Amino acid sequence: MFVNTNFSKLDENINMTLLLNESAEELEELFIDDELSKIGITKLIQILSVLGAFVCLLGMIGNLFSIIILNRKSMKKLSTYTYLLGLSICDEINLTLTLLIMFHYILPTNLKVNIFLKIALIYIYPIVNSLQALSVWITLAFTVDRYIFICHPYIGHEFCKRKRAFIVLGCLFLIAIVYCIPLFLEKTYIEVEILNTKQIFHTYSKLGQNKYFIYIYHLFIYSTFVFFVPFILIIVLNIF
Repeated sequence: MFVNTNFSKLDENINMTLLLNESAEELEELFIDDELSKIGITKLIQILSVLGAFVCLLGMIGNLFSIIILNRKSMKKLSTYTYLLGLSICDEINLTLTLLIMFHYILPTNLKVNIFLKIALIYIYPIVNSLQALSVWITLAFTVDRYIFICHPYIGHEFCKRKRAFIVLGCLFLIAIVYCIPLFLEKTYIEVEILNTKQIFHTYSKLGQNKYFIYIYHLFIYSTFVFFVPFILIIVLNIF
């Protein structure tokens, strides 16, 4: 009886040891798979970022040519070209900042330049978002200008002037500045030292975590004034 009890305990210990070994092997495999998946995702992001940077460079070159052409004396007579010039400048700045974002994902994370870029992204993203909104509003202003000039020529000769176009662009620029102010306050960053290496992490501020801010700013203001209203007006004005 005593011998059987010892053997049963020995069997239990052996089974427990085998289970622990199997669990350790499974955890190790899961860890390796997780690390491999992270490496794969990182490589994919880098490849997409390189492609994005290439597209940005092409867009910047194209916009630069547009700015040069639209700055000619022959192009400064109509308000139409003023709106197109403003749109080209807006897109040029937007593409330049987007290129910096692409570089952040292309460069190794431990580079000092990339650490600085990660901090700068908190301020770059709001500018990019406001420039995207400004691009939409300039396109809408251009569409309204063309509608008035073509469909109402008598009013158009008085209304569609270069000076008035500059005033409209200035007002839209000020609106874009006001629009991006909450975005500057939405995020912040924290510095954490991991294995003697400084790591930068983005985090939402109290404003960014506020549900009313999310509903009002992101869902209502963005959806209404940056997407739906300009989209519908551009379609309607092009139809009529």
